[in-house]
Amino acid sequence: MKVEWHVDDIRPGRIVGKPQRGERWMIGYFTHRDDDRRWTLNSLSDGLVQEPVTKAEMVVKLNQSGDLPVELFDAKAL
Repeated sequence: MKVEWHVDDIRPGRIVGKPQRGERWMIGYFTHRDDDRRWTLNSLSDGLVQEPVTKAEMVVKLNQSGDLPVELFDAKAL
C-alpha cells in the first residue's frame, strides 16, 4: 500500500510504521519551542526521540520512508 502524507496528517499521538517491521513510532512534539521545528518521531520500542522537524519536513520523511499510519494496517499485521 502506498500512502501520501500531507501536513494535516501530522498529529500528536499518531502511530506509524510498516506492517512487516515490528518497530512502531509515535508522532510527538516539543511544547516549548519558538519555531515550527517541534514535531518528532518517538520509538515505541526503546524511547528514542528523533530530532524535531517542521510538519512539512515530517511529511517528506514519512513519504520517503514509506511508513504508514497503523490504522491502515490489516488487523492481522498488527
